[in-house]
Amino acid sequence: MAHRLHGFDRLKSTLNRPSRNPKAAIGRGIVGSPHFEITCTMAKSDLIGAAIEFVDWEKPWTFYSAVLNHLSLESDDRAALEDVWAEACRPEYWRDADISKCCDACDHGLRNGFSWLPDDARAQFVRAASFQWK
Repeated sequence: MAHRLHGFDRLKSTLNRPSRNPKAAIGRGIVGSPHFEITCTMAKSDLIGAAIEFVDWEKPWTFYSAVLNHLSLESDDRAALEDVWAEACRPEYWRDADISKCCDACDHGLRNGFSWLPDDARAQFVRAASFQWK
């Protein structure tokens, strides 16, 4: 017999599923709720901090590994990093000859898919991904 979850229990159930991609929760009505935003932001603080702290733009290709190395081995942030990085590097964002349009498309995709990601962290991902496509 199916069991219907409500409120925070439903949120926890969704976030504990193997896919930790917030986009997976969109169809289930989870994303956008205050509980989702608070939970994701708290759970992703190491990822956000590591992304914001990256300053070695002389070697932009090290962004992903630098952020990854900053996260603990058992951290759920590692899965979130993979999801955010995969979204930032989606080929369709980087097809235009005008890099500013490409960056805008990437930023828009990250803002829609990972609303818990603050502007300054999102900008770091966009900047790093842009070097992947130069």
